[in-house]
Amino acid sequence: MKIRVKHMLTQGVLEQSSFGDGSRRNLPACTYRVLETNIENLLCMVNYCENDSDCGRLLQLIHFGEKFNPSDCQKTCNNCSKMLNSVVRDVSE
Repeated sequence: MKIRVKHMLTQGVLEQSSFGDGSRRNLPACTYRVLETNIENLLCMVNYCENDSDCGRLLQLIHFGEKFNPSDCQKTCNNCSKMLNSVVRDVSE
């Protein structure tokens, strides 16, 4: 899904630009920045959706610029209520 949406974002920008060769490198700087911002927002959204270990309320409130202590969640969000037991191991070797 992420690849499909990224492709649609890129194609939309290329089709709306005045350059018909289908190349990103010829985009005006402002159009390229819009494309990069849209792709960055997509990646943030995917990261949020795939995150199943951090407090969901914390993630949402951070997005809106608010501070929240995850211990105040009291297992009321989707991730905290799962009660996943995780084990931290050093697997660097």
